[in-house]
Amino acid sequence: MTTEQISLTKGGMCKEITDQKIIAKLDIETPYVSLMESIETYDNNTMNDQAYLKSSEVVGEHRPIEIAVWSDDPNKNSIDNPFRIHMRVINGRHRLLQNPNWHRKYYDLSIANDKVLAYFQLRQHFDLQKKSSPKEREVLIEQMAMYMNKEQGLPPHECCSEIVKLLVPQGIASESTITTACPQKYKNAEKSLAKKGNIRKGRQGYSRCQKSQGQDFCKEYQIGSRNYRLNTELDASMKESAGIHSELTKIQSEFDEVQSKLRIISQLEETVEIDNVKIHIKVDATNNKLIVEKA
Repeated sequence: MTTEQISLTKGGMCKEITDQKIIAKLDIETPYVSLMESIETYDNNTMNDQAYLKSSEVVGEHRPIEIAVWSDDPNKNSIDNPFRIHMRVINGRHRLLQNPNWHRKYYDLSIANDKVLAYFQLRQHFDLQKKSSPKEREVLIEQMAMYMNKEQGLPPHECCSEIVKLLVPQGIASESTITTACPQKYKNAEKSLAKKGNIRKGRQGYSRCQKSQGQDFCKEYQIGSRNYRLNTELDASMKESAGIHSELTKIQSEFDEVQSKLRIISQLEETVEIDNVKIHIKVDATNNKLIVEKA
């Protein structure tokens, strides 16, 4: 076991699987990559040049694909869940695409308190060994925020600050790097606004701001906060309006189709002969009647 693997084990997040029988079974399983990690999150130069494949043909496969294992993962059979951990690639997505049979190394995450967050922390750790694209970082941060919000019940605007608390101590990414990569809906709107305007708002709100910063300064803050809230509400209203418009368009289309059918029906009339008696049948669409009379 390398120094790196020992440190990971000591950190209480995972342990390397060395049992050859277990490894043989895992080698049959298909590695998992979240669908959120689209081709945009890959290094296109490496992919286009088939760099790993060409290099391995010369020097061999010296770097394994590292994969997380969690046998009791409730999402282990999902093909699109961003919180699935079992058989998920920690490091080596490019090698996996270039050679699905590339040799693997497995890490058991069942000893971690929170397997999902442990995976993302390990992902950040392994990313120290390679160049990660900005898009890849954005997607990973977004998935962490989604997990905190949907699975842990954390309010959306608190997720970014929690990710900062989790990742910054690792010494991998700075607070500004994380907040820049994190989607806006997972950030604290007031903190973001204050940071942009170099404004600090105390817990006592506007009154405390007046005492420490000056009335004009705080009025500017209030206006900025109100504008941000109004813009957010406007965006939500516009989306709702677009949805209503789409629904109305659909209803109008269905109504036009019914009207068209009614016009066709209203023109239907026929004369038939029953027992030597001619009968004229006509549709009265206006009064919703079927008129039957002798011809």
